Amino acid sequence: MSSKIAQQSTSLAVPSTVSRRIPRRTSNWDIERERKYPSSDGRPMAQNITQARELAQAYFSLDHHYCEDPNVEVCPDMLIYYKKKGPQRSLAPDVFVAFGVRKDSKRKTYNVWEEGKAPDWVLEILSDSTAKKDLDPELKQRIYCRMGVREVWLFDPTGELTHPRLKGLHLAGQAYRPLPEIEVPQVPLALYSPVLGLQLHVRDDSLRFWNPNTGQYLPTFTEALRDRLNDRQLRQKAEQAQQKAEQAQQKAEQAQQTERQLRQKAEQFGLNERQLRLKAERSRLKAEQELEELRRRFNAKERQADASAE
Repeated sequence: MSSKIAQQSTSLAVPSTVSRRIPRRTSNWDIERERKYPSSDGRPMAQNITQARELAQAYFSLDHHYCEDPNVEVCPDMLIYYKKKGPQRSLAPDVFVAFGVRKDSKRKTYNVWEEGKAPDWVLEILSDSTAKKDLDPELKQRIYCRMGVREVWLFDPTGELTHPRLKGLHLAGQAYRPLPEIEVPQVPLALYSPVLGLQLHVRDDSLRFWNPNTGQYLPTFTEALRDRLNDRQLRQKAEQAQQKAEQAQQKAEQAQQTERQLRQKAEQFGLNERQLRLKAERSRLKAEQELEELRRRFNAKERQADASAE
């Protein structure tokens, strides 16, 4: 539902497409608010698969880029109400970014008077049914200008609705001025967004966001998922390597402990051997002493016997 001017009825009756989106356990105030400022205009988010893919890819890349900043809100296909007393006065850009606005996962509509400011950056992805309104400066661009949206971007995924297929409009005073193309090697069409601080490239018929600070593209959902899987695999491999290293360390410690135990046993065995040798030596000496004593006594008796015989 890129770049559509919603024409809701001022009646308090809730359209069937809206009533189905209201939770069962919703306060009366929320119901009245939904009736006054519906969160849906009953139109599809995208007119075709190509537009849907570009919308989802742009939203995810920007939401991922600002996910750590609680004061940057990135929304896809959300109704922006720009007049409090005119509930039929609303726009629904494909993607918008609002700086200085808190993230709120429960936000259903973006009411300018409540947030205190308009979105800063808006992306409209053209389709056959919306291109005329998106490209007509007397319609949506004039409203965006009055709201104070600093940049409005138009992207034609097919390349058949406008030329060049990517346009950036920067608010200067009371009118939008086109942003100039920049030269980027191997990129057919590139522009720089001063509001986002990012370059927008058209590559392979798709819109990509280039971060000059990192020298890399903002990841798409598929790329982020792949990187996450790769990171998970790397973490698993690192954990497995760590476990193997710990097991090897445990085995080494066990080997050292076994070696110490063997050394102690060897030392004990050596000590016991010396003690046995000492005991044997003492026993031998004792036996020799006793034998010598017996010889001495025997010789003494023989001398006494010889003396008696004489």
